[in-house]
Amino acid sequence: MVCPSFYGGKLWMATAYDPASKTLFLPLNNLCMDYKAVEQKPLVGEDYGRSRMQFRHAPGNNGNVGRVDAVSLENRETLWTQQRRPYWSSSLLVTAGGIVFGGDTNRRIAALDVGTGRVLWELPLNSQPGGFPMTYMAGGKQFVAIPAGLSLIGNRVVRSLTPEIPVPSRGSALLVFALPDADAR
Repeated sequence: MVCPSFYGGKLWMATAYDPASKTLFLPLNNLCMDYKAVEQKPLVGEDYGRSRMQFRHAPGNNGNVGRVDAVSLENRETLWTQQRRPYWSSSLLVTAGGIVFGGDTNRRIAALDVGTGRVLWELPLNSQPGGFPMTYMAGGKQFVAIPAGLSLIGNRVVRSLTPEIPVPSRGSALLVFALPDADAR
């Protein structure tokens, strides 16, 4: 048994840094795997190493795979942890307005409060959020863009550890949201 698995812990999803609070936000996934090397004779043009893996929930994760940790870079302490059942599938983005954006394999984009990790709102998308959320200004208004599409890594985990979460078979999109004006918040 290996913890974290190949797809667990801190993987490719980018962290986000808030310079105002000196906090680092880390997208994480709590999962382990049973790993077994399998003998294979060399074949021309083929990978030589083969293995078999079976994903497992990490001990003590209570069935929750996805997680975001907020870590103070001043005192190196975890300020809060936001756990959820689905695999965390996207990078994170933090805004000057105190919001952390990211998403999971249950097709949800979530806006988390920088100070507490509380979910301010979440919205189901056509597919799994992935890649790197971004923000930009246009015409005096702030927008957040979220890429969504299939994730081969996330889908393997979803099917084995969270079988109740549907895996979309297609549907890639770039979704753009206008943020409310500062005086409307």
